[in-house]
Amino acid sequence: MKEYQPLVHLMPGGSLIAPVFGLIISILAFSMLLNSLLGRSEESTPQALAPELDAYDREASVAATWTREELYALAQTLAEHLTLEIEPISDLLALEGEFYAQDNRPIIGGRYIFRIAHVKGRELVPGVEIEAFHASFKVENFKKGVFLTNGFFSEDAVYQSEDRPVEILNRNAIQDWSQSAGFDLPGAAPLSQNQGTTDEQSEI
Repeated sequence: MKEYQPLVHLMPGGSLIAPVFGLIISILAFSMLLNSLLGRSEESTPQALAPELDAYDREASVAATWTREELYALAQTLAEHLTLEIEPISDLLALEGEFYAQDNRPIIGGRYIFRIAHVKGRELVPGVEIEAFHASFKVENFKKGVFLTNGFFSEDAVYQSEDRPVEILNRNAIQDWSQSAGFDLPGAAPLSQNQGTTDEQSEI
C-alpha cells in the first residue's frame, strides 16, 4: 500500500517550509509576549525619540548638521541656562564629550554630568551608550546625567534611560529648548530676525 505523503513534502523545498514558518510564528509570539510583560508597545513608544518606527516621518529624523564642537558648546550653554556652575574641563573630558556641572543650592542642589553623542544622517544613539554612560557615574556622587545628541536615540536607548537618573535630549528637544530660552542654534537664522515682527508687536 502506498503511504500517504503530506502535501508539504510534495512541494519543491517543502520540507523546510513548515519548520521555518513555525519558527517565525514562535518568534513573533515571544516578541508580543515580551513587549506585553514589559509594558511596551508601538503606541507607547515616544515617536520623537524613536524615529526608526515606520510611523515616524523619516525625513525629519535626519541629524542636525552641527559639528561636534558646536554640540559640546550647546551642552555647556544648557548647563549655564540651568544656572549650573561648570567645573574646569580637562582635555580628556573634552575628548570624551563630557563635563561636570554643580548646582550649589543647599539641600536640593547636586552634581551633574553631561555627555554628547555626535551622529550623522539617520544614525541613532544605541541603548548601550546610555547603559555605559550611567555605569560611568552611578558609583560617584552625581545627582543626574544629561545626554545630548544632534540626532535621535534608538527605541532601546529611550527605555534604558527611563529607569535611570539620565535625561536624554535629541535634536528636536534641543531646538525646542533653544527657542524657549531665546538663543541661536549653529547655522540657524538669528531668533531676533525670525521673531522681529512678534518682538515689535510686544513692545507696542
